[in-house]
Amino acid sequence: MNKAEKLQLYAKELRQKPSLSQTILFEALHNSGRIRIRRRLVIGNYILQFAIPSRNVLIEIDSPKSLENPMRLYKREAWLQAEGFIFLRFKDEDISNQLNEIVKLINSFEESEEIRKQFWRRVRDLR
Repeated sequence: MNKAEKLQLYAKELRQKPSLSQTILFEALHNSGRIRIRRRLVIGNYILQFAIPSRNVLIEIDSPKSLENPMRLYKREAWLQAEGFIFLRFKDEDISNQLNEIVKLINSFEESEEIRKQFWRRVRDLR
C-alpha cells in the first residue's frame, strides 16, 4: 500500500470519529443552506477536516493538542494557500462561542460550479 492509499484509509477512519466541534460546525453549515461539505479530504500529503469545493474553502478546527506544534500547522496552511486554496482556521472554543459568525463568514464566499471544477482539478493535480 502506497502513501496516498494509506492517507485515504486513515482519512476514512477519521471521518468515523469527528470531534464535538467538528460535528457542531458540520451540522451548522449543513443546516445553513444547500452547501456540499467534504469531510477529511486528502490534498497532497495532508488530510483536511473540511472542504467546500464550490467555494474553494478548506477549514481546520484546532484542538489544544493540535496547537502543540504550531510550525507544522502553519507550514501546511502556507502550502495550501500557495496552491490557491482559501484556508480558514478556527479554535475549538471559537466553534462554541462564535458559531453563527463563523457560519456567516464561510457562507460569504462566492460559490459556483466553475469554482468547484477548478477546486477538483487542483486536488487531482496535487495527488
